[in-house]
Amino acid sequence: EFLDQSALRAACQRAAVAANTGGGAAAAPLPADASDSEQQQSAAAAESAAALKRLARSQQRPALANLAARRALWRKLIAASGSEPAPQCAVAEGVEWPSWCLADYRHFYCLNPAGQAALNRICRRLTLCRHDLFAPCLLPIGALLLHCLTEAETLACLHSLLGKEDRGLWRLPDSLLRYAKCERLLEHLVGRFAIKFSRSLPTFPNYTDHLRRWFQYLWRMPIDFLLPLIDSFLVEGFKVLVRAGLALCRLSFKKRIRQRSSSGSAALAGLDDSLGATLSETAQGLGVYVSVEQFTRAMFQIRNLQSADVVTAANAVPNQTLLAELPTGLRAARSATDDWLLCLPLSSPSALLTEKQLRQLLRHVPARHAIKPLASLFSTASAGFNLQTLYSAAGKNSPLLLLVRSGSVSGTFGAYLCTALSDREQHPAAFFGTGETFLFTTVGERDGDVRVYTWVGHRQQNSSCQQQQQQQQQHTEALFIMAEPNSLVIGGGGGGFGLSLNRELSEGFSQRCATFDSQPLLPGAECRFAVQAKPKPGTNEAARSLRRLLQQFFARAAQSLSHMDALLSEEMWLPANISWARLYASRPDGRLTPRPVHLTMSLACGLAFCLLRYLVETFLLFPLGRRWGLADAPKDAFRPVTPNKRLDAVFRLNRRPTVDQMSALSGELGWSDKSVANWFRRKRNQLKSSTLRKFVESAWFFLHYSCILVYGFAVLVGKDYFWDARYCWIGWPDQAVDADIYWYYMISLGYYWSAMYYIFTDVKHKDFAEMLIHHVVTVCLMSFSWCLNYVRIGALVLLVHDVVDPFMHLTKCLSYASSNTCLRDMMFVVFMVCWIVTRLTIYPFWVVYSAMFHSWAIIGPYRSWYMFNGCLLVLQVLHVIWFYFILRIALSVVTQDPDAKDSRSDSEMSATEDVLDDGLQRPGAPQRIGMDALLSEEMWLPANISWARLYASRPDGRLTPRPVHLTMSLACGLAFCLLRYLVETFLLFPLGRRWGLADAPKDAFRPVTPNKRLDAVFRLNRRPTVDQMSALSGELGWSDKSVANWFRRKRNQLKSSTLRKFVESAWFFLHYSCILVYGFAVLVGKDYFWDARYCWIGWPDQAVDADIYWYYMISLGYYWSAMYYIFTDVKHKDFAEMLIHHVVTVCLMSFSWCLNYVRIGALVLLVHDVVDPFMHLTKCLSYASSNTCLRDMMFVVFMVCWIVTRLTIYPFWVVYSAMFHSWAIIGPYRSWYMFNGCLLVLQVLHVIWFYFILRIALSVVTQDPDAKDSRSDSEMSATEDVLDDGLQRPGAPQRIGLAAAPKPDSMDALLSEEMWLPANISWARLYASRPDGRLTPRPVHLTMSLACGLAFCLLRYLVETFLLFPLGRRWGLADAPKDAFRPVTPNKRLDAVFRLNRRPTVDQMSALSGELGWSDKSVANWFRRKRNQLKSSTLRKFVESAWFFLHYSCILVYGFAVLVGAFGAVLGFESAYCCICLPYPCKDYFWDARYCWIGWPDQAVDADIYWYYMISLGYYWSAMYYIFTDVKHKDFAEMLIHHVVTVCLMSFSWCLNYVRIGALVVLIHDVVDPFMHLTKCLTYASSNTRLRDIMFVVFMVCWIVTRLTIYPFWVVYSAMFHSWTIIGPFRSWYMFNGCLLVLQVLHVIWFYFILRIALSVVTQDPNTKDSRSDSEMSAAEDGPDNKGDSQLKKG
Repeated sequence: EFLDQSALRAACQRAAVAANTGGGAAAAPLPADASDSEQQQSAAAAESAAALKRLARSQQRPALANLAARRALWRKLIAASGSEPAPQCAVAEGVEWPSWCLADYRHFYCLNPAGQAALNRICRRLTLCRHDLFAPCLLPIGALLLHCLTEAETLACLHSLLGKEDRGLWRLPDSLLRYAKCERLLEHLVGRFAIKFSRSLPTFPNYTDHLRRWFQYLWRMPIDFLLPLIDSFLVEGFKVLVRAGLALCRLSFKKRIRQRSSSGSAALAGLDDSLGATLSETAQGLGVYVSVEQFTRAMFQIRNLQSADVVTAANAVPNQTLLAELPTGLRAARSATDDWLLCLPLSSPSALLTEKQLRQLLRHVPARHAIKPLASLFSTASAGFNLQTLYSAAGKNSPLLLLVRSGSVSGTFGAYLCTALSDREQHPAAFFGTGETFLFTTVGERDGDVRVYTWVGHRQQNSSCQQQQQQQQQHTEALFIMAEPNSLVIGGGGGGFGLSLNRELSEGFSQRCATFDSQPLLPGAECRFAVQAKPKPGTNEAARSLRRLLQQFFARAAQSLSHMDALLSEEMWLPANISWARLYASRPDGRLTPRPVHLTMSLACGLAFCLLRYLVETFLLFPLGRRWGLADAPKDAFRPVTPNKRLDAVFRLNRRPTVDQMSALSGELGWSDKSVANWFRRKRNQLKSSTLRKFVESAWFFLHYSCILVYGFAVLVGKDYFWDARYCWIGWPDQAVDADIYWYYMISLGYYWSAMYYIFTDVKHKDFAEMLIHHVVTVCLMSFSWCLNYVRIGALVLLVHDVVDPFMHLTKCLSYASSNTCLRDMMFVVFMVCWIVTRLTIYPFWVVYSAMFHSWAIIGPYRSWYMFNGCLLVLQVLHVIWFYFILRIALSVVTQDPDAKDSRSDSEMSATEDVLDDGLQRPGAPQRIGMDALLSEEMWLPANISWARLYASRPDGRLTPRPVHLTMSLACGLAFCLLRYLVETFLLFPLGRRWGLADAPKDAFRPVTPNKRLDAVFRLNRRPTVDQMSALSGELGWSDKSVANWFRRKRNQLKSSTLRKFVESAWFFLHYSCILVYGFAVLVGKDYFWDARYCWIGWPDQAVDADIYWYYMISLGYYWSAMYYIFTDVKHKDFAEMLIHHVVTVCLMSFSWCLNYVRIGALVLLVHDVVDPFMHLTKCLSYASSNTCLRDMMFVVFMVCWIVTRLTIYPFWVVYSAMFHSWAIIGPYRSWYMFNGCLLVLQVLHVIWFYFILRIALSVVTQDPDAKDSRSDSEMSATEDVLDDGLQRPGAPQRIGLAAAPKPDSMDALLSEEMWLPANISWARLYASRPDGRLTPRPVHLTMSLACGLAFCLLRYLVETFLLFPLGRRWGLADAPKDAFRPVTPNKRLDAVFRLNRRPTVDQMSALSGELGWSDKSVANWFRRKRNQLKSSTLRKFVESAWFFLHYSCILVYGFAVLVGAFGAVLGFESAYCCICLPYPCKDYFWDARYCWIGWPDQAVDADIYWYYMISLGYYWSAMYYIFTDVKHKDFAEMLIHHVVTVCLMSFSWCLNYVRIGALVVLIHDVVDPFMHLTKCLTYASSNTRLRDIMFVVFMVCWIVTRLTIYPFWVVYSAMFHSWTIIGPFRSWYMFNGCLLVLQVLHVIWFYFILRIALSVVTQDPNTKDSRSDSEMSAAEDGPDNKGDSQLKKG
């Protein structure tokens, strides 16, 4: 229906004639019935890409006249390529073409007028789908497709081609930039693929311009050539068109050769015709020279043309250069708005503009915005006259049309704003926007037309490129829009504002503006106007409105008073059994009861403090400060600055502008840069506070805090709760308050009332917000504690806070008034120590601990309990924030920062005038405050990643993780709650009852006799001792049996039934079994399931498949439901750990989804889910089955799974990848630490739970009769309370005064004798002094090891500086690696590759050289120099090894002398002085390790052993520091673990008097180290390989003998079996032996490295030297350099 049959027949005849003359064979058509065969269409869709490519290239393609066969072929190819239906857009009938449909591309071939109209509609529909469309080639391609396809099929095919890419190459040039790249393609390709043609190009005049039109000439070929070209194009894409262009160039060259040869001139020089005419004639007469088959062969015989070559050629010229060199006509066609677009119906009318005026405005709006619907965001008639309301209404919407009407003139004026007004936050006091902004007016125009003033940069299109760049440079200062809080300005060039509105939107002005070259938008000399306002309401209406507002106010006030009763109710503030009457009852002894009315005294004290401070400062401190010569005013305080509104506005926003900002201001005002800088400096100095003022404030604070601290200690030191915080709660609420405590409280609270006033008048500090929060919270906390009689704990809080303040303010006074830096530094150290001890140790671990846990145990939690503890925790958060400032000051002192004085004196309380005075800001750096800083890219993402890239949609349509997806997890959580209810109700409860499980515990329905006394004791201790129950029976007149039965029944009522426990475990088993199977099915086919490095390769551009999405949402939804059920299920002992686990897991999964860490998150889920089914199946069998064999088997399986997954795979595969692979591939950043912190928290929980598992396993092995209960409940601790672990022994000491108390927990339990010692040993016996005066090991002795550690640091510095470095330089060792001081060229692309792979392959470097335009050698040199800069020098390695050799040699000799007793035996020293350094006689346990345990714990320690221990431990303390500063080795992690375990082991053994076995461990380790480091020294400093090899063999033999033989089979054997036999196992015994086994594991790991080195020696590896010198301790400073094939290399 679209074809001109006569034109088609003529084309077929020309094709037949050309085929006969050209000698080409006729093409065999496809069968005629192929067009309607649906079976063949479905089969074609299933063919492979290779088969389709062969089919499209095949010579057996349909003939020109066989349109049915070609229709079938095209439908097959389009279906295989995945065509997408285009959206339906209604367009008006017309003949106007879109502006991008250039005339040179309007080839309609054989289309009739109906076909041309259809093609017109298709082009306009595509324009509506793609507002930035610029694809002239769509016309000829669409015309060809319409020969065989319908209009809808053609539209769908063309729409699917837009934006599609194949191997980085677009299918069609569908934008102006891609069209420009398409024009330049052949310039870069003919030199490789049409060599002869490229050599002839210089003979043509202006050949570059004509060659860039190759894409136009291509579509001038005959239709019989173009239709086969479309066949291949539908399969292979744009590369086929490039091949056709190259083939056309080749044929044009042969054509000219043939013509010159026939005319007798073979030379190509002197051609007088143009290249364009040659290419055009060749394309139009192509059938004369070759056949279709010959041309097709010529296309596909161009060898080695890949998509990558086309992409490289397209990107050869920078984008800015391409766009700048485009012809003016193309740029105008791209930016013009078509008239047919403006004919679209308007979405809504305007009250200020007619439809005609609105359409005139839309002609100047970019096409991508002109077709968008208009919506009213703000109107003064409805929203009022306020600029801030306008900003809020506009929000982030863009573009905006601002319409203004003045009451003084008729007409409308305004501006088109291309940028959202919310961008003002990123451009404070500065202009922003783009050149699409324009002004307009209808005032004074004829017939109501619109006069538009566009940016002058758009009017310079006809000037030269250089002039245009210069003119645009003058307008790059962002002079389009400036949105300030007080004004809105559009246009600011030339000193005039094009349009300005004030804060109230009531008036404004318009001036001549050079930005738009505009005249005032309104007539008049002043150019000012008043905005037209809506009519004012009448008097009656105003009165009614006022009356209505008053009625609403009084109604709400009455409603609020009705709620005051609920606010002050007892349920809100007090426990269940306490009333206001009891709390405030008068005491019979006349002592004071705290009441709210007493707080009025604190207000009087506050006024007294204000008066006292005024008098002290005026008559004492100010005169004293002046006498000491302190400056009374800062510099420039009395030198007024020149008044300037513009600079004032900038100063209010930013007190330290950047150099670029000051340069812009100087140009704007006509001042010099120095004048502007001086203006800002003087302005800042005027706002600064004088040194005298700061000194006076600090001196007042010092006086106050010193006095109140002395008074506080005097008051509290005699109180029992000063020494034991549990007495703060015992006897509450009947505690009385003494007079001294009353006045201490009122004076302290009064001071804080005055501080609330002075904080606004004193010197402004950086931490003003924190200090204000501190004062408010402190006042609330003290008032709260007084009203609820928490006076005791409140007094402790005050005292702990007051300890540190005198030293802080004394330090500041010395900083202001004294030049004695030594005294100032001493006071600062004292202040810092006091801060750590009081506010970071005593306060959280004593005061807050008592307020949270002691009060919970004695009183119980209630509503106001949470408020009180919340205030305490807020104070602790402030302490941590301030400690961060303190550490910064300390660091500045240590690093000798020249600003240390100011920083120290002002930073801790940050006494500077503003937070903006931290230093010059970076140019253009945005100021992020509050939520912006919290959600900033710097907070969560690496430096080169943005939110836009992270959340960018993928072109293949696959899912990109976004935060909004997490809402599905909430729905899954609700679904889990419903599913669990149904499964438990209709399946598990009936099943449990059928199996005979008890539905309720014993005595559940037998109520106990109500008794307040027993209730109070029960809340404190659920299992009282026999003596306590006897005392209670005597007090109540009950029998002992009745009291015991009362407690038993009370406990039983709180227990959970066996059926309830079974149902819970069965539900967990069902869930974890299903999710485990689904998880394995989902992940087993992923590459990162087998290699965790793929979790990070390609981040953040990784897509998420649908199966992973549902696995994540289901798992996260389950944990949401678990967060609810953990409060309703059976209470377990590990409730706190499980709550932490769920919270961390939810945060971890949400965090990983939002940052696209989905792959590693899925692995974490799967590893955790493996063990849970076996654990809950074991518990189900424990509850419901008597088959102990099956239960024990499942428990063994569960325990093995736990060890394999959570203690092996999780830490050493998942966490390792998250910490080290991500570091190497992505690099660390802020949120990286949070993510890995959450992973480590889970690992800590795994270790804690494994401790419970081991206890259960031990009970099974020892045949504990409670094994069943222990195993079923202890691992997840399913008991009703932590206190129900067993009856206390009669006479067991109670830890809270004389009252019954729960078992010691936290620090008490941690330091208890049961935790560390056998049953018959106590701390008193262990640390008892010996009658013979010999030393007993005590923890306090370990302080000497710290001193030894500092001595080692000093000694190492001296030895290395004055001995080893000079020695190494004398021996000619290199002081720095090659290229260490030759900087590499900065390049972000190479830096990104270097972080992933430091040794790229040759192919990768070739690709990088092509991408960057560098030579291969330059890229290789860049990587070599970059690696060399990170290497450590040979001299540095030699010095480190030599130091280690010296130390280990000396300590080895001393150790042997100590333990063997050689010196004492030979020299015979007997004096005590000599015995300090020289050994006593031989130690018996050196020859027989059983003596290490015989006589324990009454073994004494000789002085030589003491010093041997302290020196060795001190060395390891120093090694803990130097491991972070020395040369980085491959085994950094193993070495760090070794040092930490060694320090713990030695400290542990000293405190528990395992000194003998510890000394043997140290000696055996020291034997091998001298030989190892001597071998390395010889490697670095000597060429004598024979000596080096001999030392290496000695080292290897020593390693095998000591660390693989003597250590495990003598020392560890003795520690495990001899100690078991002699002492017996206990808790800390397992810890000690665990540390020993960890060391043995490290020995085996290091021996693996040693074997590799030995193997490289035997096989004569050329890298033997480096490998041997660095691999055993792996001193490979460049870790990934030696990974070889293990490093993933892709692309």
